[in-house]
Amino acid sequence: MRVRAQAYIQRILQQPQSRMGETAQQVLQTLSIIAQNVSSERALDYLLSNNHVNSIVETPFDFEDEEVLGFYVSFLKAVSLKLTPSTLQLLLQPATAHSGGAAAPHQQHHHQRHALPLYSEAIKFAHHKESLVRAGVRTLTLNVYALHNATVTGIVTAAPASSYFAAICGYMADLIRVRSRGAPAGGDGECAWVAGRRVQGRPLSRTWTRRTVRVAQALVVRR
Repeated sequence: MRVRAQAYIQRILQQPQSRMGETAQQVLQTLSIIAQNVSSERALDYLLSNNHVNSIVETPFDFEDEEVLGFYVSFLKAVSLKLTPSTLQLLLQPATAHSGGAAAPHQQHHHQRHALPLYSEAIKFAHHKESLVRAGVRTLTLNVYALHNATVTGIVTAAPASSYFAAICGYMADLIRVRSRGAPAGGDGECAWVAGRRVQGRPLSRTWTRRTVRVAQALVVRR
């Protein structure tokens, strides 16, 4: 029944007029509610199997409509909250299938032969003007990073997704330097002097700061 329902939704979304306006909003809201309320492992397997979720994730909705985008990001976030090492396997795709072509030579490593549309599609909106959209993307990415999975590591540190992860590492390194000098800490992706807020508390130790900055810089170089 669930498989037939998902297939029916996919058929609806194949019609361009269903990817915009109230129809798209209702479909995405319904999917979000379903994802949020699935609790049993068997039901979750049904929900994520047969590539239905990936197909919906990659559907070209009318993202100029902020209501549609909001429901879309909410759906992605709801799915990310169900991520486990086992459910991850149901959302992975061959990298060539996701990119639409052969993998580049530097992507032939074992852990870089996969793509995770849930992640790669979400980070496209990481710098959106709407704070709720940015917050939803951040929640999703943290749920992905929390898996501590070698395949996920390969995905987030390989192009093109690596640019987002490298930006995070670069920002962390800059923020650590700023905090170690006792300067104001930045806000939502902004440097301290732009945000105009002061850090309360003692500066971080120089040894800890240098060590953390080196780690962040190494992650940037690996992209």
